[in-house]
Amino acid sequence: MSALDSAIQECVNYLLPIFLDISKSTESILNEPSSATLFNEIVDLKWQPLEKLNMSDDNLDMVVNITLNRIISDTLMAVGEIDNQETALTSIEKAQLCATVLDFIFHSRKSRKTVENWKVSFFKLFSEVIDILSWPTNIAEFFSYPESRIDWFKLNPTVEQEYSGISSLISYKNPLSEHLRHWNEMLSTLEKNTTFNTPAHYKMKFRLEKFISNLLPIYEESNFNRSAQISQKQDSSNPWNRTKTNTRPTTSPEILTEDYLYLYNKVLTNPISFTFNTFQMKRDAERAVGVLLDAILDAEDTFYKQARYKHKNISLINEKLNPNYQADFTIMPESEPSYLKDSSTFQTTEKELWSSIVQFYEKNEHIPRPTALAFATKNPTVLYDQLLKTNNDVYRKQFILQILFVSQLLEKLIESEDIRKFYKMNREKEGGNGIIDIGKLEDSNLRKLASIYTHVCKNRIAGFYQTRDATFTMIFKRLLEDNDNYMLEKTNNFKYFQNFKVPEQNKKMEIDTNFKKFGFIKLGNKQIDNAWKIRTGLDCIVDQSRNPDDIFKDLKEEYENQNIANENVNDEIVHQWQILRSVRSRYLSEFGKYNETNGVSGIFKEQNSGDTESRRVALRLKFASLAKKSHDDQLLKARQYMEEKASLKRKREEETEELQKKKAELNIVDPSTTMIVVNETNENDSNVIENEEKTQNPVQD
Repeated sequence: MSALDSAIQECVNYLLPIFLDISKSTESILNEPSSATLFNEIVDLKWQPLEKLNMSDDNLDMVVNITLNRIISDTLMAVGEIDNQETALTSIEKAQLCATVLDFIFHSRKSRKTVENWKVSFFKLFSEVIDILSWPTNIAEFFSYPESRIDWFKLNPTVEQEYSGISSLISYKNPLSEHLRHWNEMLSTLEKNTTFNTPAHYKMKFRLEKFISNLLPIYEESNFNRSAQISQKQDSSNPWNRTKTNTRPTTSPEILTEDYLYLYNKVLTNPISFTFNTFQMKRDAERAVGVLLDAILDAEDTFYKQARYKHKNISLINEKLNPNYQADFTIMPESEPSYLKDSSTFQTTEKELWSSIVQFYEKNEHIPRPTALAFATKNPTVLYDQLLKTNNDVYRKQFILQILFVSQLLEKLIESEDIRKFYKMNREKEGGNGIIDIGKLEDSNLRKLASIYTHVCKNRIAGFYQTRDATFTMIFKRLLEDNDNYMLEKTNNFKYFQNFKVPEQNKKMEIDTNFKKFGFIKLGNKQIDNAWKIRTGLDCIVDQSRNPDDIFKDLKEEYENQNIANENVNDEIVHQWQILRSVRSRYLSEFGKYNETNGVSGIFKEQNSGDTESRRVALRLKFASLAKKSHDDQLLKARQYMEEKASLKRKREEETEELQKKKAELNIVDPSTTMIVVNETNENDSNVIENEEKTQNPVQD
């Protein structure tokens, strides 16, 4: 070990007991900032091991950071000298020790060589504590420290004592840039691990998100809480987070529960009284329906967006992994990974959960058991989560169906006089009071009442789900049709079923186990479930399929008796083709004897195979000679032309040689007269040669 390492270890041994005494003596150090007087002994950074080292002041900050970092790592990982202590530190004591070390960095910032470096060390050590502590229990125990020192994180890296009110941090600059990126990756990983997360994970995730959003100024682009989506209660943008009077609840879950209970008691469970009641209550109920429906459809929109985004990413990954196999972007995979099914940790946790639930019900036998689809009307927080949490849409779909059925009933009560009289009569039998006669209302008021169903069901709900969930749209449309038919039959006292008679004797069902023949049928637009009911007509077939040997034997007998027709009559080719298909399974090797001249009879004429082939060869040669004739004619013309041109060339060469000989003889006899004669002769000869060339080779345009 070098001298520097030994000195750092001596500093650790020197500071650790002091930090432990301070953390144990100050129990509220996680929730309240400590006093600077607690660190008077070491706050000046003049420690005994450092004085022995004779170290320069330039390296002081680095040595202090390494020492404090080693104290934190050794404490949280329980190695080194920590294991040798008589009493091991608990998780809360470790969190208090970390808080003490971080407070020391803040209080000793004036003693550093470079004062501005204290904030870099503060952020680095805090990030290391977050990384080492386990999620979510240990971090939750420690996280009250950063929440109580949020002003320290926002301070300028100077020696200012008071917080000015404006954060000095910038997302893309030190000391926050590197740690902010790392914390965002942690949040992203936590958000994707939905299978492993517990409620404690989501609570800790909310606290970390809120802490990060408070670090940055509200105008910072990287601050994802600029629209105040994260708050101590719920989303501040929802309609229940507005200012209320003192007579009404103030929290969002309580306000939503009050609106839902009002709608549930006045409309959903008592639509008859609602229809025949005053207009004031109708306006209040319509207002409550609009607010609840807005929030539920917003949550549904977020739910479908998350599903599409998740499914699209999975499909893109599958398409990249299998470039030769097109990914299916329409079907959502529902298979659960095997490591989740076989995980002993998940099995143990699930077993403990159900055992605790069973023990709770066994100890409380008089508590009513809620069903799986029951709304938690007695617990506002649970009801709020059931209706607005985007990880489950079962309760929202249930509420949508309730609104649809009640709106349809309201419309039928207003539009149909028979249904209105039926329900009004039953209402009077039950002793209902305060009933008004809808028939006496004005047409404008009736249209207003009827517009509730049109606006809620047809315009809002049906239009919303038509493009997002076609399956659910088809389901509730069919349910509404069936409910409409049920109301009509109920007003008619179910006359359709009056002629229905139950047989006196029970008829024993006999199952036909006989084998049914298979064949091709015309399905058309029939549903596949009803395909087995279609009559195929196979039972009407008289002729059974014949053996290929018998068919071939009959053909041979007909050939020997000269009964096979060779002329091309109507459908003769089709008939021969059917015969060949019938015998091909056994006599495919004989099909080489079939030809277009003899037809099927050629199979039995073995001696004619050579003649047929010779005729085919002669015919091919004939066609080849015809195709070659034009080429031969052109080739002959070309050869004649070349021969004539060659003969003309030889004739010119001979005449030129004769002229040269004559010139030589004249030069020898009389040189003076020869020149004149030669010139005249050359002119005459050139004219003769030109005339001959024109006659032999006429000019082509």
